[in-house]
Amino acid sequence: MEISDLHTASAYSKLLGIEPVSLGDGVAEARLTMGEHLLNRGQGMHGGAIFSLLDIAMGLACTSVHG
Repeated sequence: MEISDLHTASAYSKLLGIEPVSLGDGVAEARLTMGEHLLNRGQGMHGGAIFSLLDIAMGLACTSVHG
């Protein structure tokens, strides 16, 4: 499975700007570049964005093994 195919399959990851970096046998790496749309009131990255990054990376890792 190609990384680009997995990335384009998720409208939510595109909305946030999450990009897959590497994908292996049960392992995935993704990145999320800080942007104004991700800021919380304290001018840091919103916790929801951080956990979405984690959730999407975990989903990619699972998909790499289980399809």
